[in-house]
Amino acid sequence: METAFFLIDPSDESIPRDSERFKRLVQIILNTEIREFYLVSRRPAQEEVSFLEAIPEKRFEKKGLINRLLPERLQKQHLQTDQFEMSALMERLGHVTHRELFFYFEDDRNDLAYDGQDWIWKLMNMAKQRGGSSVGMRKIAFSDIPGSDLLKGNLVSEGEYQIRAVFRGERALQSSSNLALTKRFLMKPDFIRFLSQNRPKYGETAFIESLNLWARSESLYGSLSFQPLKIK
Repeated sequence: METAFFLIDPSDESIPRDSERFKRLVQIILNTEIREFYLVSRRPAQEEVSFLEAIPEKRFEKKGLINRLLPERLQKQHLQTDQFEMSALMERLGHVTHRELFFYFEDDRNDLAYDGQDWIWKLMNMAKQRGGSSVGMRKIAFSDIPGSDLLKGNLVSEGEYQIRAVFRGERALQSSSNLALTKRFLMKPDFIRFLSQNRPKYGETAFIESLNLWARSESLYGSLSFQPLKIK
């Protein structure tokens, strides 16, 4: 199934977007089969025009005379919102496309150099090859476990897991995992519908609770991001 990419930027006008970093991310997207690019932010549309216009034209050629005359083009759109609570945002964005949804939260300004191209490709290929949804993972410190969203599963290859449980960390001493969920997901449309059914029931933890229920019966895989070597 084809993919729509949502770049989620919850910052406001006081934090300018890094244009060079944005360009690097766009180049990654252009090298994939992603068909739709959505820039989701608090900023008004006129402030995002320059970023969308900076995305080069891309065509997706298909067989048939009509498709050759009128090839499908990469769609580029801006969506303005002040709602960045995970479950409500994912449910809302799920209504704008019928494709698989790739969510990339711009919450860490320095991580693309470490987990950008390789990780985006890896999550997409993992979902395609294994026939499920995929999520990003990271190892966290013992002290960071309380309040973090944790993942537990079976190791299937180096850095890759089949997720069996998703839960909110409470006490570090009682936790059975130090693998945390990142804000990088490639989710099937069926999961968004499943989430909308459970959101009223679970409230602010709807995303985590729904993802945990989903992992029990559906294919959900996780990939650890590349960890850079830190030289002191």
